[in-house]
Amino acid sequence: PTNFVADAIHRKNKVRFAAICDGGGNGLYYWLTEALNMKLGEVRPRCAGTNHPTNWLMELQVKGEDGYPLLRKLVKERMKEEGEEKKLAEFTAKIMELYDLYPVNPGYLFPYFNHDDALAHYKAGHSLYQMFVKDLPIH
Repeated sequence: PTNFVADAIHRKNKVRFAAICDGGGNGLYYWLTEALNMKLGEVRPRCAGTNHPTNWLMELQVKGEDGYPLLRKLVKERMKEEGEEKKLAEFTAKIMELYDLYPVNPGYLFPYFNHDDALAHYKAGHSLYQMFVKDLPIH
């Protein structure tokens, strides 16, 4: 993730730079199309942010209408799942309640709000990258 690369560059030299992520929107487009049981072209997400943890779904159009109500319903449905899927859905719902926006990559954002879980995972011998891509589903 861009934020880890930026942190490494910052720690190792004094080069001035900006780290900008190009991810989030495209993956979300395909995931939302499938998750909302729509056809390609019926879902139009508009995202903004500087890296994976801070990319936000600014607007969601589904068949020309506001798609956020459908997305909120989807997140609530996922809260009925078990294990890590439920944990991530609950986290996503809380973020949406706090900010009134969907975090494009909730799995990447999760460790920043759940430091103890992330640290325990890391101390158990896992990398944070593994936590992002393996243990927590990323949408």
